[in-house]
Amino acid sequence: MKAGEYLKGIDYPGRIILCGISESGEDILMYAVTGRSQNSRRRLFALEGSLLRTIPAEGVSADNPELLVYTAKKKVDDTIIIANGRHTDLIADCLACGKSFEDAVASMTYEPDTPIFTPRISLEMRSDSYSMAVVSKAEDSDQTVRKVFSYEKEMGICHICHTYQGDPEHVEAFSSAPVRIDAGESAFSIASDIWNALRPEYRVSVYVSFGCEEILVNGGCDE
Repeated sequence: MKAGEYLKGIDYPGRIILCGISESGEDILMYAVTGRSQNSRRRLFALEGSLLRTIPAEGVSADNPELLVYTAKKKVDDTIIIANGRHTDLIADCLACGKSFEDAVASMTYEPDTPIFTPRISLEMRSDSYSMAVVSKAEDSDQTVRKVFSYEKEMGICHICHTYQGDPEHVEAFSSAPVRIDAGESAFSIASDIWNALRPEYRVSVYVSFGCEEILVNGGCDE
């Protein structure tokens, strides 16, 4: 099962991260955003060197910049970080100070957007392995549940996770383990597969890195 096939079964996945390695050995990274509100949809991805940022579309002001405008991808030495909020910078700062991905995750909590309490998801891609984290609210209390999943790179295999599950009218936070999927063959095939799998009324942007190739698809401002 590839990413598109998996995502077709999810009406509203929210923000999505994917990490793994192709059959031919290229590192694969993906970040995608979907949105229900007009404010959330009218955003773009922008590449600035090795950075991937989410920014408001021209003429649009972000009502909640803390949650909507942030650096989604950053590089520290040979390690690449992707996250669904400003904790990208927190992870990068920890790594730059000699701390670990797990140290950064230990200081995180879920987003304060009641009643959903969106999880903070993130990944760390290293030369021979990668880790993904899901930081969510406990079902029966305000306690934070922090889960880190580490994987050795395996040819042709990726893992994917996202912030939401359920239908758009009854959104629930994603809190399970990342899902193992088959890798795509190119940046274009992965981006197309994922973009076409997302419901048109919610899809915003998709970014894919495949080896040295990068692809951006911005469509959230389409009327």
